[in-house]
Amino acid sequence: MDRSKLPRRGGFELSAALLTAVVHVLPLERWLYPEIVEIVVIVCGWVGYLVYLVVKERHELAAMGFRREGLRESVLACALVLVVGTCVAAAIGASRGTLTISIHMVPLALLYPLWGFVQQWLVMGIVARRIEPVIGVVPTVLVTAVVFGAVHAPQTLLVVGTFVLGLALTPIYLRWRNLWPLGLVHGWLAIPTYFWIAGEDPWATVTAGP
Repeated sequence: MDRSKLPRRGGFELSAALLTAVVHVLPLERWLYPEIVEIVVIVCGWVGYLVYLVVKERHELAAMGFRREGLRESVLACALVLVVGTCVAAAIGASRGTLTISIHMVPLALLYPLWGFVQQWLVMGIVARRIEPVIGVVPTVLVTAVVFGAVHAPQTLLVVGTFVLGLALTPIYLRWRNLWPLGLVHGWLAIPTYFWIAGEDPWATVTAGP
């Protein structure tokens, strides 16, 4: 393993993650393209980098959290976050009259974790992993939660929700260093958040004609 590559790669990863966040925050979809196009491009770009790591620098994958160690503990902790988050969303939905079940939840349950996994990889596997040795665990949790919330601006609901999710998931990642369950809980919690708290059907919005 060439240690001389670590600072350069770390700087590249952080810069690329920051650029991704900036592009996602800017309302480019209002002017240039639908949001789904942006998401597909971002996912494909980072999956391409993942393929590069698999082929050229597989040792980095485990360091980021692509590993079996800590999976069981991380799954259990993430399951608790998922259950609590879903119950909170259900309670809010019941109070607002938006607690419904839609067939559109099915494709979203399959697709959202992919987008959630990319976000968790960037925020946890790249940002949190790189800054934690420098600033410590507690500041890393706060910084990560703030970054996670900020990239969902200007939608207040998503900013608050992802900030809280960042506070919950970052300690889990830093404790067990396993990314696999994080993308699932991220993606699946987005569904009750949209349907029950916001009262929106994102699948209908994306598939609606012009």
